[in-house]
Amino acid sequence: MHTRSSINDILAVNDRFVNARLSRSEISSNEIFIPQIIPCAVINGPYISRLSRNRFGVEKPVKHLPAIMKILEFLAWKSKETNDYQEHLDRMLQLCSQPPLLKQASESLTSSVIIEHYFTFLGYLLTILPNKDVQQIHEALDCLLIRQMKPINVAAVKLDFRRRAMENSRLPIIIIELLEAAMPKIYPKILELAYMVASISNQCCHRMLQAGILNTLLTRMDLPYATELTCCTVPMDIPLEGEEYPWDIMLLIMKLLWSLMRSVLSSKTLPEHLKDLPSPKQCAMWGLRYSFKRQILRGQYCAVNLRFRNDIAALILAGIVALPSWDLVSNGIAEDIVNLLSTIESGTTKIWSENVKFSDSDEDLFFKKILLMIIAYLADIDVYIFVMDKAMIMPVILRIIKFCMNNKKDKGSSPSLILLERAMHILSLLAPRIETEFVKRKGTLILLMMLKQILNVEFDEYLAMIFTRSVCSIILQDNIFLLEDFQKHGMIPLLIKLFSNIMSLDKLTMRRQRILTLLLISLEGLMKKQMSVQQMCERRSVEFILEIFAKCLHQRNEDFQIDQRLLLAIGAYVWKCIVRCPENLQIFLNGGGLYSVLDIIEVASYPVRCLYLGALTDMCDSIFCGPCLCTWRGADKKTGLMSLFMSIWREEEDRIGIKRRADGSIADPEFPQMGTKQWIDTYRFQLTEDASPTIADMLGSVRSKIFSILKIIERDGDKYEIAKKHYKILLEELPTKDHITLCCADMYLRLKLGQMWTELSRYLEQTGVIPLSVDAHLIVHMVQWHHSWGISIEDRQKKLIAMAKRADEILEKDELARIRDSKLAPTLEALDDVDRIRRTTDRSYMLRKKARQRQQVQATLSFPRDADVKQCYRTFSDKTNVTAIFGQHHLIDTPCLKDFRSDFTEISPISPVSSPDSFRKEVLSSLEVASTSSLFYERRFTDNYMIESLNR
Repeated sequence: MHTRSSINDILAVNDRFVNARLSRSEISSNEIFIPQIIPCAVINGPYISRLSRNRFGVEKPVKHLPAIMKILEFLAWKSKETNDYQEHLDRMLQLCSQPPLLKQASESLTSSVIIEHYFTFLGYLLTILPNKDVQQIHEALDCLLIRQMKPINVAAVKLDFRRRAMENSRLPIIIIELLEAAMPKIYPKILELAYMVASISNQCCHRMLQAGILNTLLTRMDLPYATELTCCTVPMDIPLEGEEYPWDIMLLIMKLLWSLMRSVLSSKTLPEHLKDLPSPKQCAMWGLRYSFKRQILRGQYCAVNLRFRNDIAALILAGIVALPSWDLVSNGIAEDIVNLLSTIESGTTKIWSENVKFSDSDEDLFFKKILLMIIAYLADIDVYIFVMDKAMIMPVILRIIKFCMNNKKDKGSSPSLILLERAMHILSLLAPRIETEFVKRKGTLILLMMLKQILNVEFDEYLAMIFTRSVCSIILQDNIFLLEDFQKHGMIPLLIKLFSNIMSLDKLTMRRQRILTLLLISLEGLMKKQMSVQQMCERRSVEFILEIFAKCLHQRNEDFQIDQRLLLAIGAYVWKCIVRCPENLQIFLNGGGLYSVLDIIEVASYPVRCLYLGALTDMCDSIFCGPCLCTWRGADKKTGLMSLFMSIWREEEDRIGIKRRADGSIADPEFPQMGTKQWIDTYRFQLTEDASPTIADMLGSVRSKIFSILKIIERDGDKYEIAKKHYKILLEELPTKDHITLCCADMYLRLKLGQMWTELSRYLEQTGVIPLSVDAHLIVHMVQWHHSWGISIEDRQKKLIAMAKRADEILEKDELARIRDSKLAPTLEALDDVDRIRRTTDRSYMLRKKARQRQQVQATLSFPRDADVKQCYRTFSDKTNVTAIFGQHHLIDTPCLKDFRSDFTEISPISPVSSPDSFRKEVLSSLEVASTSSLFYERRFTDNYMIESLNR
């Protein structure tokens, strides 16, 4: 217990601090007196009031926070007993709005726990302070977490650091506990605090969700329901009377709920601690249902309630998407949503025995779209299918489709088409699951009615896309009952007609190509394995394939860009519906379809090539295709079938990382056909009994398909010998590079078998299994043969390269001999003589040649128009051809020029002399005379001189 003298000492120190404005070091030395306030104040309240009044204006360093929290707790409890403490509590709460200060930056590394405890303490104050002081805590948290105090103190703890400390504190959990226990009067204040915390941190949202905030918010979402709720029982299906939330409180609840949902929806994957989050309690879901129905009822009278109604519907959708554990069955929400679907068609529904009407406004359109989206999401979950079937959802969906089709006004995305798109999506999900109800309610006839409407009016891309996407989705489920119903009612001819109508349009836009893709997939699903259907539509089904081939291969550059997915759909249709039916295949070949297939293979991407080569393999195996294969030529009219195959082979080798030299020969005879991934899987990883890197390499490979086609051609070799008498086929005039690649193609199967024996050897070695001597001997020999095959391929390729070099040398020698025998050089000299004779005898010809040469010289000697003449100079060749006349010699010595202003120097003939010195004097004298000549004479002489030089 402290005496009065000790209290007076404390007050004296404090007065000295306030009046003299002590330095920071003195402030730090006085912090030891702060904890003494608490025991002293028990004895003498006025003294502690005086002390706290003098010290409230002091800034709060982080290390003082523990003492400040003790003072705050003391004042919070004492203010309930004595009003004298309230003034000081208010000042201390105002001090809480200021961020703590760091003495140095490194202090932030050690102060996180203190600041976390500080935020937890602020939450604790919310539980012990009276309601009127909660607002001050709210303002303090607002200043610490959202608003920046001005002027900003550079020593203050940064905003991000304060927010992280708040996330790790117990403040969010305390707020949830207060929400659950708060009375209606203080409930809005706690809601504001919860929204402030949730709006700035996803981590806080996750912690609040994990702590069960949804149970409190949804239970208290409807105030009359929350007031009447005494235990978690099913609410009565009547409207409860009582005071409702004001609009601003309801808006705050919705904003808080959306902040919580947005934190989960924005994440690509659900956080681990939320994956096992249970569904909200039954009373919470009943509160949500009750509030939803009340807002639907109030929505016909007030626009604000319309928005609340739409927000709750969207919240239900977000809940089942973000948190799959939500249960909408046991609380009746799923059944209510199914019943509300009828409003799309009828425009009315009943809520608590009262009729509610819906209009065509934007708010009602949004509400209808949300309802359809909820049903579409639930249609993928088995437990909801039973509820929907029991609620007779199929006739409701079919009536909505008919209603939207009848109300469709304009092309494009009108409101009816938007609703139709979502209803058709739901139908595509539900029809394969409750197919009996679909057929019973004549769903196929409604789809055919929709298809006929598309065919009989101006083509609408948006509507056609909606229809084809839904029908294709139904067909891909491969429900035999539905497929037979579609075939029985004649859907195939109508789909073919729609295909033809699209093909007759001027341009195939990307959306139209997408529709064609879906149509082909649908037709393939309806016609595969049904030989009677294929034979019934054989000619027409082949004709439209040939038509689309022609459209894709012979397009104009400005027409459209080919969608590779369309080519894949065409190839799959050809493979499954044409190749497997002999009659259709014969029609296809007679129409030149095989040429189109090879043209597509030449220009398409890798996936398309792989698919078409697979179809071509079965095509060649089913029927003899020799005439087409022999006579096909590429876009350059030179590339044959073998060159195309070998080019594709090399492209795949480059793609998977097989090593080759520049001449195309293999660079590694040990692994002539093993790519990088296969080598890593074989030699780096542990092999397993259920996976083979060799087989995995062959799946989706074009090389295996090319090898199969080559072997089929080899099998039909006798038939190709007949064609060889009339055409240059297959291996004729094949480039050396293709012959080199063909060496690997011929050995492809042996190499793959050798790779599998190598895998077996390594697998036995890794597992420690010792085979029998006979088996071990066989494995060793097969591995050795595999290595010898690589060496054999390398030898064959070297011989081919040597033969090609010898052939090139022989061809070069023959060409040189041919040139020598043709006596081309004397012929050219004779032509020069003829030309010179003509120049000297035909004056008009000579003048034309002179004029042309003069123009060329002028163009060469002229400076650019925009150039500075003083900055320009000319450089002439040092190897000018000059013909000597009468034994004279011409010498041009440019450094001896005296007049540098002239553009070119006149050179005059020089008489022959015996000594070089006299020769130089003659040159200098002639140049001096030339420098004094007129500019016109100089240029004229220069032109004539250059022309004469060119002529000779």
